Amino acid sequence: MERRTLHQEEPLFCGRGIDSAFGPDAVGCGGCPFWVLLLFSLLAMKMLQLLAGVTAVGFSVMHDKNKGYEKMKRTDYLLWDEYFMGVALLSAQRSKDPSTQVGACIVDSKNKIVGVGYNGFPLGCDDDDLPWDREGDFLETKYPYVCHAELNAVLNSTRIDLSDCKIYTTLFPCHECSKVLIQTGIKNIIYYEDKYADTESVKAAKRMLDQANVAYNWYTQNKRTMSLDL
Repeated sequence: MERRTLHQEEPLFCGRGIDSAFGPDAVGCGGCPFWVLLLFSLLAMKMLQLLAGVTAVGFSVMHDKNKGYEKMKRTDYLLWDEYFMGVALLSAQRSKDPSTQVGACIVDSKNKIVGVGYNGFPLGCDDDDLPWDREGDFLETKYPYVCHAELNAVLNSTRIDLSDCKIYTTLFPCHECSKVLIQTGIKNIIYYEDKYADTESVKAAKRMLDQANVAYNWYTQNKRTMSLDL
């Protein structure tokens, strides 16, 4: 019996339908479009299965990573001391004093800020009229007019009783401000620098603070730098 190839009668499907194409008297041809389409279909299905598996694995890994990341907190956040001293340093930038800018921040026992201040002239006093000089006739210098940062922080406080509070200041308080801090009941002073330690004012301040059992500690810098775009 003469055997025929699948593409002799109908090149696309090779024979009289699917049954005749796979019948016992059918012989495939290497160039038959039917076999080419079948091969490509099988390859396409296999590739889709592989891609689906890779996508599922990738999604699972990303999900696990995101899940783990959400459980981890930041490790480079500000410590309490850094935060409060940072507020004092930032407040100092409000000062219009051309030579010395000082800021202060008062904090209660629950780590809540209850007062901030910086050095400047009293309310209603014209800072363009009063002098900012450090030397010369006393009345023509800034000293009889300026309110220091620590005093302003106390006056700006949201509380009357500051007995459980501490103050962060960018400069060691003078003898006048130390009197105010003692009278308000503040028992801890954290200062950023003490560049006037050899002056009689600071020496008198430390003498009073020691007798009143008010602790004062130098702020330990962590040498961290922050930049703010305002």
